[in-house]
Amino acid sequence: MVANTYIGLHFLWLAAKCRAILVSALIASSVLSSQNQTATGSSDAVEIGTDWERPDPVTAEFKSLEGLCPGNGLGGDIFANIRKNRVDVPKIYHDVALSTIIELPVPQVEHNRKKWADSQGREIGKSEGVAVRTIGFISKIKIQSRGTGESANCYFAQDADVDWHILLSYQTSLRQRESLITEITPRVHLSHVGWTVERLQRAMNTKGPVRISGWLMFDSEHQFQTGINRATPWEIHPITKIEIQEQGQWKDLDLM
Repeated sequence: MVANTYIGLHFLWLAAKCRAILVSALIASSVLSSQNQTATGSSDAVEIGTDWERPDPVTAEFKSLEGLCPGNGLGGDIFANIRKNRVDVPKIYHDVALSTIIELPVPQVEHNRKKWADSQGREIGKSEGVAVRTIGFISKIKIQSRGTGESANCYFAQDADVDWHILLSYQTSLRQRESLITEITPRVHLSHVGWTVERLQRAMNTKGPVRISGWLMFDSEHQFQTGINRATPWEIHPITKIEIQEQGQWKDLDLM
């Protein structure tokens, strides 16, 4: 009886995993004809290429009414902050299925990168720092202006000075714990005046697919929240481009 139960549960797990991959593939195939020149291929990758470019992050100071925040933030994990605060725009994006990002390996590491073993850094480095582009549905938008703030943003608290989380899911009906966290950072936000709450809310309410581009990052600070309020500690952070699909065509959110 125990063996039969195990086999049954294992079958259900495989079925759910295959369903997630299939849905992501269907979303991608429905918009294939509108791929623009920044795409690297005609279909979404199911794994991160070992030869894909991983440039060192370029950061910048951020000035607001709350003060001046350096590129490495204020305290905390400065190496993670440098990745979160990068402002360089990718020269090329790699189309990757949403399921591929969500199912990337999740090694158990210390919160602070200073404490990572070399082998852990190499393992995460196989995927981190790649410029990716993926397709999904916005399930939630969260402006992180509550609480005590984050070290990357020098604990600033105004809406314009904090990260905006865009939760990306296979389907609009999925819960937060099944979503990929993608983040608009205040430094990148300065260059995108069209990334307003109203436009993002409209994109979510229409229940159509969106295409999110940016830098792939492993946020070890949130690894123990996996399955609670996120599907994985892997993120697209920061986002560098947002596109909305209208009448079968991708439109830059900045130009809408």
